[in-house]
This record gives sequence, C-alpha cells and structure tokens, in this order.
Amino acid sequence: MAFADLDNDGDLDVVINNLNGVAGIYRNETAAPRLAVRLKGRPPNTRGIGAKIKILGGPVTQAQEIICGGRYLSSDEPMRVFAAGEGDMRIEVAWRSGTRSVVTGVRENRIYEIDEGGAMEVQSSKFKVQSPEAVDETAAGTGRARLPTSWLTRTLTPPNASTLFEDVSDLIKHTHHDEPFDDFALQPLLPKRLSQSGPGVSWFDVDGDGWEDLIVGSGRGGRLAVYLNDRHGGFTPYDGAPVSQTVTRDQTAILGWRNNGGPAVLLVGSSNYEDGLTNGGALRQYDFATKTLLDDFPGQDSSTGPLAMADIDGDGNLDLFVGGRSVPRRYPEPASSLIFRGTGTGWAIDTENTKRLAQVGLVSGAVFSDLDGDGDPDLILACDWAR
Repeated sequence: MAFADLDNDGDLDVVINNLNGVAGIYRNETAAPRLAVRLKGRPPNTRGIGAKIKILGGPVTQAQEIICGGRYLSSDEPMRVFAAGEGDMRIEVAWRSGTRSVVTGVRENRIYEIDEGGAMEVQSSKFKVQSPEAVDETAAGTGRARLPTSWLTRTLTPPNASTLFEDVSDLIKHTHHDEPFDDFALQPLLPKRLSQSGPGVSWFDVDGDGWEDLIVGSGRGGRLAVYLNDRHGGFTPYDGAPVSQTVTRDQTAILGWRNNGGPAVLLVGSSNYEDGLTNGGALRQYDFATKTLLDDFPGQDSSTGPLAMADIDGDGNLDLFVGGRSVPRRYPEPASSLIFRGTGTGWAIDTENTKRLAQVGLVSGAVFSDLDGDGDPDLILACDWAR
C-alpha cells in the first residue's frame, strides 16, 4: 500500500497492490480544508527524509515526520497533509541537519514547499521567522507577489470528479472468455499466472469503409470478437466467417494488414503455453476475402507473445516479428523469437535474423521505430528478463 497525490489536488490518494490480483487505486474525495507540505532538502537528502513537520494554530497541534518507507512493502510520496482551521497557522520544520525553518501566516488549502537552504541554526541570533508578508511586491507583470526563496506556495484546487476518459464499455458489452487453467500445478513457484494475461486488442479497418473497427482476442474456448464501427460512435458485432470458429488456444497480440492494398487479413498470436505442444501454428490468419481461417505459420517451443510489423528490408512488403513470451513449463528460461519476411504472396522465415533472436528473453512488448535516424526500422523489445 502506498499514498501519493495522484490528481495533484493536495490530498493523498491510495494505491494498493492486491496479491494475485489487479492493483486498486482509490481517489481521496475529501473536501475539508487542508494544508500540504513538501520539503526540499540539501543533497543528498533532497526529500528531507527524517525532518519533522509541526503545524501550530490549527484545530489541534499536528506533527508528522518525512520517512523513507513506512507503509506495508512500499513507501509514500514525500508530502505530508494536515487538517487546517480558519485561523492563522504556523509551520515549523526541524531538519536532520539541526537547522530549523518556520513559516507563519499559513493559510488553508495551500501547498507549501520549504527549502532547507533557507533554514537557520536554532542557536543563531539571526534566526528569522518567515511570513507571507515578507515578499517582494515588485514581481513585474505577474500580478502576484514573489515569494521568499526558502519556501513556495500555491493554492490547492478542490477535488474534481471529472476524468480524462469516459467508460463507454456498454457500447460493445464484451465479456472476455478464458477457460480455467492452473499454472501453479505445473510450476508452483511462478510469480504470477502466465495463462491469464487478458485479451489482445487492436484497431483496424476490417470492412474498408475508412473507419477503425475494434478487434478483441479471446482465451481458449472463445471466439475472436470483431466490432464494426457504425460511423456514429457505436459498434455492430460481426460474427460471420472467419471469426465464427471457436479457438483452441489463448490468443495474444492482434495485427491487421492488407497485402498490396487488398482485403483485410488479421494476424492473431496463438499461444501454446497451456498445452505445451510445438505442433499447431504460432499465429493464425483470419482472411476476410476468402472467409477462411489459416493455420500456416510453423509452431515453436516458445509461446507466442507480442507481434510487430515493418518493412525491414525495403522491398515494399511488410515483415513480421513474432515475440516469444515464455517457454511452457520452464519459466523463467529465456524464450526465442522469430522474424518472417513478407514475400508479397505469403511469409517466409528469416533464418539469419531469427538466429539473432534465439533465447532473446521473455518478450512482453515489441515495436519497430527508427532509433538512430538512418531511415530504416529498428526493433525495440520489452522483456521480463533479457540479455
């Protein structure tokens, strides 16, 4: 469990990692007056770890310490939040260095960042209390006072219930299908289930009307789901051939392409993680022109993970990377990945480049991008373990 101000409104939200489950994020909706304090310590203790913060003049005297860790198997954002009253308050900071900072005239619903560089020795007769009145009113053109260099403040915004995105899942009412499978019966020490990673998802214009359609993969026993864009912000399910067949393996990544601008073809990863067999293709092709489901890619020892396409040889045909996610029953041994050349009429294994990807690692993500600016696509892989 960890606390952090995720929405930048001056109060602490909660993040909880659940055992063998998805993480939970809980937003703090408190609207009561509050006061937040951040510290800027001298290097190397730039977060002011060990400093003690005291708030005087509020409803009650409050005190907290900046600590490293302190929650269960986690640590927090180095900010402390206090209840605030309506009267003038004072912040006192006792730094680990023995110095002390005091800010008076503190108001509610503000966040204060206090710099140790402006702190004074407690014994010093030169110690001065800083207040909001000790500002330079000549901040030309800003309409705001310039604050002392040893502390800064800004007004906290009230909690905002709006979000960046709106949940419109009801437009498709999709339910992911995944047959039960006990990973731990095969490898009791696995850190997580590898058989239930959720569906692969892709956007691709399947029907050629110029609008992106939604494709969602399935687990073993389900079917590939295609939702055609109705051009009005909604979707129409498509359940005809070739997507009407039940899949016998979990589907992973999904790529859509058109060979020489022709009809749509979907390349869908097919994982052998559960059955552990090397026969059966590593990918399946959904051909919407012939309404057929093709299984003409060779199998491999590694279970299929991410897919990526690019014209790596400059011949005008897209080539294909097939990532090895894991080796069934042998996690965390490194998995091998494959490269296929597009021939214009099909696919051929790229023996030379595939050799370079032998035991490259447990690939969880792949993308082609021109990293060095030489005009050709480079391959970037994200792996659990890699060399």
